[in-house]
Amino acid sequence: MIDHYLILDILTEDTQCFDQLANQLTNCAERETLHINPIIYAEVAMGFQEITQVESVLSPSFFQRDTLPYEAAFLTGQAFLEYCCRSCVRRSPLSDFYIGAHDFLSGYILLSRDANHYQTYFPELVLITP
Repeated sequence: MIDHYLILDILTEDTQCFDQLANQLTNCAERETLHINPIIYAEVAMGFQEITQVESVLSPSFFQRDTLPYEAAFLTGQAFLEYCCRSCVRRSPLSDFYIGAHDFLSGYILLSRDANHYQTYFPELVLITP
């Protein structure tokens, strides 16, 4: 699965990491199916005015669209509760925990630039970071 932050970095051609991200995304797409879920779709959709624009960026011919299992919702709640107990300041939204839980339970590799967050709450999740 690819984190929405990386999709947005690629779309905006973030000069700091665009080439590296594009190469990693290409390599991942050649080896595996790229997955997104409704949360990733929603996070990317915030940057567009029309659904047709989002559909062209997150084309089903390039990204497999997964549903979210209820087991991931439970794991999300548990991880978010632990995060809230550890941190006085909440910087990570619940959606990030849902993405991590979904990937972990599905056995996906997550392409993300937020390794520390995911490794803390989902230590067995396999990550690829730029």
